[in-house]
Amino acid sequence: GKPGSKPGWPQPGALLRGGTSRTLLWLPKEAAKYEHIILQFSADNGRSWRTIAENLQLGKAVKWTVPEVNSKICRLRILAVKDPEHRIMLAETQPFTITTAPVETILGPKEVPPPEAGE
Repeated sequence: GKPGSKPGWPQPGALLRGGTSRTLLWLPKEAAKYEHIILQFSADNGRSWRTIAENLQLGKAVKWTVPEVNSKICRLRILAVKDPEHRIMLAETQPFTITTAPVETILGPKEVPPPEAGE
């Protein structure tokens, strides 16, 4: 990657598709100082967060699944957890978009009724 690039870290205004798998290859250097690093997601511009990956480590790729939401104000953040009372934000994205398309193909197997006489 070029200097300043953050592989897998969503760029401002990026468009991600819900339900797809992503690989984050970047952590801020500060992460090396902490034992417990987590990745959190917000679909409401940071008002509420949920943890989507834990035990992140500098130099190790982390896989996460894009939540199935439709929102233009999604954010990711990386937190260091010192203890339950002390959490330090190490990095946070600018807002990006996730779109989750309706399922186009319904996959079976599924029982179907027998054909009507004359079909």
